[in-house]
Amino acid sequence: MTTEHKRFPVAAAAIAGTLENFATFPFEYVKTQLQLQIRSSALYAGSSAYTGPLDVVQRTFRTAGLLGLYSGGASFVIFSPLRAVVRFTTFERLRITARSQQLRETPGGKRLSDLGCGVLAGAADGALCQTPSNAIAVKMVHDQSPRGPRQYRLGGGPSWHAKSGIRFVGYGEMAERLRSRPGRPEGPIAIWESLVAGGTAGGVSAVLSQPIDVVRANMMSLDARRYSSSLACARAILRSGGLPGLFLGVGPRICRVCVEESLKFTLFEAAERQLCALFPP
Repeated sequence: MTTEHKRFPVAAAAIAGTLENFATFPFEYVKTQLQLQIRSSALYAGSSAYTGPLDVVQRTFRTAGLLGLYSGGASFVIFSPLRAVVRFTTFERLRITARSQQLRETPGGKRLSDLGCGVLAGAADGALCQTPSNAIAVKMVHDQSPRGPRQYRLGGGPSWHAKSGIRFVGYGEMAERLRSRPGRPEGPIAIWESLVAGGTAGGVSAVLSQPIDVVRANMMSLDARRYSSSLACARAILRSGGLPGLFLGVGPRICRVCVEESLKFTLFEAAERQLCALFPP
């Protein structure tokens, strides 16, 4: 995120979130299919299990065509404007508050402030949007039947973690380094710079948070009732698949998050600039 005050954060976030989710959901579909076929899951298919991301794509395309890769995507697209608005506007408001309290002026204060603002923004997104959105998507991927309102809150604990903090801080640090490199002309961050900064931040956060994402996906599945808690789910995954079980689907998730964060931050900055040009002060 750039440091200047945003005039249209809500509209820019809604545009960025919608376009980004539409472009990246096939990666989410592939990742979810791989995450839900561990031996501890009732969805484990034995010898017919997917062998990897390409196998998921090929078999889905053969049976359901291109639209099959968007199974469950409706919830992502519907929730995506609200998710982006909650995340970006919460982060912006908290950062303005931190600046007014001069928290960013202390040694290391900028990084800590952005991390804290990002974590709180991610928590707000997870509580209000991400958990029900992902729960619906996971269930629709496997064509599952609803089990009452509680099903849309399962997996909420693993969803409310620090990945948003990592992404906001990572993007801010990378963007600042690219902007301050020797010989760069003054001006707003370029599209390629935003893509690089967002992709790097997304890739790092994807690797660090992958075990939590695997637990979250299984807690949201039809098989979630066999787990008494997120910790019990993690133990079951470790018993059946070892440490690699917590990294199932990491390849497509890294691809999705890198593309997602590159597009999200870049589209947010671009949409903000276009809206400012269309509606000058």
